[in-house]
Amino acid sequence: MDGIETLGHIRSMGGKFETLPVIALTANVMTGARERYINAGFTDFLEKPIKPSKLDEMLFAYLPKEKLEHKSDD
Repeated sequence: MDGIETLGHIRSMGGKFETLPVIALTANVMTGARERYINAGFTDFLEKPIKPSKLDEMLFAYLPKEKLEHKSDD
């Protein structure tokens, strides 16, 4: 099962899974790859090798804010 097929199964579960952000992580950087994944229903596209700054950008864009807040031990 590839990522596009997996995404289809996730989306078919309905409810919150219909709009759950899902980012394609792939080494496929050929022309048109990004569009293919976005058109298949992925929220965004992240290519390998992963650039830490791009990963941070996506985490901040798609994770709920409360998941990103630093919790103090105080």
